[in-house]
Amino acid sequence: MNAIATSDQHPLPDPVPMRRSRRWLVHALAGGLILGHAFDVVTRGDHWPISSYPMYAYLNPSDFRVMRLFGVTDEPVPREIPIEGAWLRSSFARLKRRPDASVRLRHAVTSFAQSYGWDRKGHGARFVAYRLYEHQWTLKPGADPNRRPDAVDLLFELRRDEATTTTAPTMTTAPTMTTAPTTAKTGEAARDEAR
Repeated sequence: MNAIATSDQHPLPDPVPMRRSRRWLVHALAGGLILGHAFDVVTRGDHWPISSYPMYAYLNPSDFRVMRLFGVTDEPVPREIPIEGAWLRSSFARLKRRPDASVRLRHAVTSFAQSYGWDRKGHGARFVAYRLYEHQWTLKPGADPNRRPDAVDLLFELRRDEATTTTAPTMTTAPTMTTAPTTAKTGEAARDEAR
């Protein structure tokens, strides 16, 4: 006896046609998804669950740049202590891309100094200045990810005595450096020296 049923023994029922209202609902949902995605692609927006996938929308540059803020200590041999925070680096990077970058970066560092102060108990130091650097690494296949930056640019320095004046602080701008600054130890150099 054959246990496998054939279509002759159990015919399939006739398909029920989709109601007109249901068909319109399916078309409306599909159209909404397509239009929403097209809107995000054109405006380069990112609205969940529709996205233009910005991480895949740009070519990677040949270099990697990071904005870093350092506090300069009030010691006989000043040290530069890095002030770390992903939110801080991304905020500075976003401001650097604006047309009025120097004014906005100056305002951001001044606001940071006013908000967080000059005496950093967590670092056991009193700062006399804040320095904003841009570190640059040239991207190479197989390069050591822990290597020092290829270039370090001092964008400006905000001194404590300038920040406490009633007028707008003046910023000291330095030329581009191709090596780490030598006047004061950076966070990495001080850490290496302590070992």
